[in-house]
Amino acid sequence: MLGSDGRVKAGFPLVDDEGRDIEVHPGGRFRTAFAIQVKVSTRLWRNYRSRHMRVSVRILPANLISHDCYWYVFAYVERSLASLNEYLFLVPSKVVHAHLGPPGRGGVRWLQFTANMEPDACDLWTPYRLRPGELGQRLAELMRRVPKGFA
Repeated sequence: MLGSDGRVKAGFPLVDDEGRDIEVHPGGRFRTAFAIQVKVSTRLWRNYRSRHMRVSVRILPANLISHDCYWYVFAYVERSLASLNEYLFLVPSKVVHAHLGPPGRGGVRWLQFTANMEPDACDLWTPYRLRPGELGQRLAELMRRVPKGFA
């Protein structure tokens, strides 16, 4: 949350049975909160022209929540450096859920999130791409748009 200059505060729920890995809120405004589900890859797939991040997303029917305050972060972690790569993706839950496969056994749905990691990429996920240091600022901007007093 360093990228927000302290405007965004984050916490971790004690229980993660609703698909909430991190909860964030603007400093001093506890009634406006975003829930974030984090999905990470530790490997990039390469073809002759580009590198791609792939993350398999499994969503249980009870956790299929499409809401303006529920977001996904997809990130590639460079294991050798123990740090985030040059890009991550902050995607609204409504967009992620629109790309899920059909319900399978037990109503479970899947998405194979595949994003181009090249600087000149232009794929489905490029509009949601950020540098790690931009995440806090982007969250602060999104939370300013939420109606005042939203809970």
